Amino acid sequence: MKIRLLFALVGLAISFVVPAFTQQKDTADPQIKEQLKALGQKTDEAFNNGDAAALAPLYTEDAVLVNDTGPIYGREAIVKHWADVFKQVFQKRLDVWNVTPAPPATAAATPSPTTTPSSQ
Repeated sequence: MKIRLLFALVGLAISFVVPAFTQQKDTADPQIKEQLKALGQKTDEAFNNGDAAALAPLYTEDAVLVNDTGPIYGREAIVKHWADVFKQVFQKRLDVWNVTPAPPATAAATPSPTTTPSSQ
């Protein structure tokens, strides 16, 4: 009985230890990491500049973009979609920039006639 228990405990201990030794750490190829980083930077630049044409090479000819309105098939249709989105977004951004600021509030800068210095 004791032998069975001992074997069971040893087997259990081995089953917990072996996976820890077999795990691979940092196995991603550094070259692939750099390529993914460059791809992310190109995507960020295209989105930040509202440049749908710069997004085109990032999609294959038969790409499918799935969004909340449904799937969009093909590179040309996807680029047209992004051009429409950027047109709407940048138009709204331009509308915001055309707003003129209100004059500064003078009430906060002038003391109220009812204000009296506090005495200590």
